[in-house]
Amino acid sequence: MKKSYEDRLREAERRVSLLKSVEYLHKYFYPVRKSRTSYIVEMRRVVSLKLMEDGLLMIDLAAMFGKDHATILHNIKTPGLQHVVDTVIVNYEQWIADGVYPDTLYVSEYSDIHATGMATVLNYELLDVIDINRPPSTRFKSKTKL
Repeated sequence: MKKSYEDRLREAERRVSLLKSVEYLHKYFYPVRKSRTSYIVEMRRVVSLKLMEDGLLMIDLAAMFGKDHATILHNIKTPGLQHVVDTVIVNYEQWIADGVYPDTLYVSEYSDIHATGMATVLNYELLDVIDINRPPSTRFKSKTKL
């Protein structure tokens, strides 16, 4: 059944209202819009799924994250490593509220399983954004090391 003009208008008004209510997410994700680190990518995925459940379209999410809709579609369909997913689901709301960013760290640990005797483990540290115009190596200041 086709939607009436009034139904479409109400739907558009609801989407505009929802977009205004999540403007803080655009401000949070904008400085890291080009980041491809595991934890940031997973945060975008979790937030995208939540907002799509609330009624936003992929094109709305793409504008919010500074991406195109195909990138959002790929991100939604491609979950990260399970321990990254679990960590993000538990912590992402607090990280956004605190204005901190999880930066992916690759930590080498001793392992009996690997032939080299070492295994690379994905971990993170929380960072504050200082200045997005600085070179990447000096862009962040460590807040908490885990």
